[in-house]
Amino acid sequence: MTARSIAACVMVLATSAGMAEQTSRDTVRPVPRGTALIAGTVVSAEPDRRPIRGARVILNHISFGVPGQTTTTDEAGRFAFSDIPAGQYRLQAGKPGLLPMSYGATRPAGSDVPITVSEGQQMTGLSIALVRGGVVTGTVVDDSGRGMPGAVVTVLRFGYNTSTGERTLSFTSAASTGDISDDRGVYRVWGMPPGDYVIMVESLEQANDSKAGLSEVRRLSTGDVDRAIALARAGRPVSGVGAAAELPVFPAGEPVQNAPTYHPGVVDLAQASTVSIGAGEERAGVDVLVRRIPAARIRGTVRVLDGMTPGDVAVELRIAGTAGEVLRSLSMRDTKVPVQPDGSFEFIGVVPGSYVVRSRPASPGLLGPVGSPSRSAWAQADVLVQGRDQIVTLELRPGMPVTGRIVFDGRTPPPADASGIQIQLTPYWSTSVSDGAPGGLTDRDGRFGFPAVMPDTYRLTSNRPSTIQAWTIRSAIANGRDALDHGLQIAPGEGVALTITFTDRPSELSGTLQTASGTLTPTYSIVVFTTDRSLWMPAARRVRMVRPGADGRYVVPDLPAGEYFIAALTDNEPGAWHDRAFLEALVPAAIRVTVGEGERKIQNIQIK
Repeated sequence: MTARSIAACVMVLATSAGMAEQTSRDTVRPVPRGTALIAGTVVSAEPDRRPIRGARVILNHISFGVPGQTTTTDEAGRFAFSDIPAGQYRLQAGKPGLLPMSYGATRPAGSDVPITVSEGQQMTGLSIALVRGGVVTGTVVDDSGRGMPGAVVTVLRFGYNTSTGERTLSFTSAASTGDISDDRGVYRVWGMPPGDYVIMVESLEQANDSKAGLSEVRRLSTGDVDRAIALARAGRPVSGVGAAAELPVFPAGEPVQNAPTYHPGVVDLAQASTVSIGAGEERAGVDVLVRRIPAARIRGTVRVLDGMTPGDVAVELRIAGTAGEVLRSLSMRDTKVPVQPDGSFEFIGVVPGSYVVRSRPASPGLLGPVGSPSRSAWAQADVLVQGRDQIVTLELRPGMPVTGRIVFDGRTPPPADASGIQIQLTPYWSTSVSDGAPGGLTDRDGRFGFPAVMPDTYRLTSNRPSTIQAWTIRSAIANGRDALDHGLQIAPGEGVALTITFTDRPSELSGTLQTASGTLTPTYSIVVFTTDRSLWMPAARRVRMVRPGADGRYVVPDLPAGEYFIAALTDNEPGAWHDRAFLEALVPAAIRVTVGEGERKIQNIQIK
């Protein structure tokens, strides 16, 4: 990935080990009317910069809870907000057919520039240029070359999950996020921000039920139909027991499926072509060929643990690899089916691809107390489907134990009673603690345990009682690796012992950001990232992005000790700092800084 943002050249002004100045925020209350004025014009982004009348302009105070104000532009594209109190504001404008734009942003959805006014100040001459949304249009055709009416066309855009940092596809913020092809198979999606997109097509039935393995279509040949007619005329059943002996049983036909298809006509997301749309650009001829492809069934049997019944578990079918993670971000393609009393299960209409079939308790809370092997029983198998039915046997096994202890290392005496700390393990693929392992509550001596954890890589967090709020986690060591940096990896058949160290001396990096003239500025983003490239991973605690406050001051709290790069950005795509290639592009213009254990380092930065 090429970094869209431009890293500014920076110069070190001062470095000291003193305590960083903290910014306090009072509880937000409604503010009285003031005497300041913010005014300007909304224009088109075309070279002629013509005024836009009837645009909606919104002014929001930067403090949460303060009511915003809204107005519309006049015939000359002008707007004004009068009698506003002193403070810092964000300004945004938009109009149907044009993309919303924030003041100071260089692109739609880009980073804005806050506006600061004092009492009596008249800030006029502000300008916001609106960009016309892009358009993508084309035809959905079937394998005979005919247009497909009623196909559901969805435009997807790559982005980042803000919780896990994973690269995902999401529904675009276009004015029309999806479209139904007309009687000719033609679709048209408009109001698209500039960017790179993937075009996905589904049948209407698939869009209503996008789960793999729950439906099946059979393709009938002319001979199949002729045999069925002959059987019907003979007064014989067309299939099953009792069918005419002199005629073959009517076959069910070849199983096929209309899988979600990506432009230009592939069912593997990794092979999809990217469609780039510029500001106001209309891309025509983005056609999608939809074919019926051979489908298969995945049949299998689950063998449960003692004390369990097959009805206690469910089986899930997941697309493997990156494509599966991306589709899961759209709440698509994962399927659960119940297990029958004889332990059997079946998925139908499965298109070619790599899958993971796994079993786990359908309702863990109903299978005994925490620590009961049945509550965390698991089994999984990798399955490659290539148009032929597959047979899978899943044999449940209990989860692995995780034990641990809390260690306090600080300047103040450790708590006499460490009970009440809740250590939480959440799978990296999930954003919900409910998907994690049960257990993790500490006793008086700071010991805790997870009796049975399914194999996976977990993110470690904690909830602390009020008596221990001054302490934060510094490290979580298991098998010689810090789980806070690498994730806690639970392998089949292996238990894990954790040592979690809490500190009351968290490291911190702070400072000011100044322009070349020495003026404090809030108009840049600051990315702080470790110089150790092996730790550049999604949602890494050593890779952080912050925005300076109105006074140009920034703070990166709870930053682990180590050596870091610092880069100041004019603009960046939300979440881009989770991407390794993006960080690599920032390195040449970044500066280095070292943060010691428990140090509160001040690093002032000046833009050249």
